[in-house]
Amino acid sequence: MQTPLTLATLRPDLESTVSRLLASQITLLPHPHYGAVVSSDDGRPAPSATAGLVTAGAYLCLVHGTVDTALLGRLISAADALLGLQRPGGLVDRPTVNIDSGPDTGFIVQLLCTVLDLGRRATWVDDAWDRLLERVSRFVRRAGEERPHPADL
Repeated sequence: MQTPLTLATLRPDLESTVSRLLASQITLLPHPHYGAVVSSDDGRPAPSATAGLVTAGAYLCLVHGTVDTALLGRLISAADALLGLQRPGGLVDRPTVNIDSGPDTGFIVQLLCTVLDLGRRATWVDDAWDRLLERVSRFVRRAGEERPHPADL
């Protein structure tokens, strides 16, 4: 029989995921990708892992029903890094594989839209939480802006 998915069963998995991603987050200033999560494959900042930290960390705050100030600071720096990794056209690179990748950006947007949807339902009032959601929203909007096709330029 499968264990039902409840807050009690979800919390340890979220805590483990957040802990693992925080361990790979760049936390030294003035690193140009401060806040990004580094890929274990090649040591480069990984937009998908960085978005994963923002998502799992936001979910963890929601599951706890309160804002963890220290965690939220790390999530905001991850969201800032994600914005910095976003190319001028709104897309991200999957280093060494897909440059200016629509599919990889789409996967990130799917994750982040859940953060926006669930995060706006939070019952607490917190300026830092609002700053996180603003950054996530900005990434999603920039990713979804309509751009001319290169052949039309």
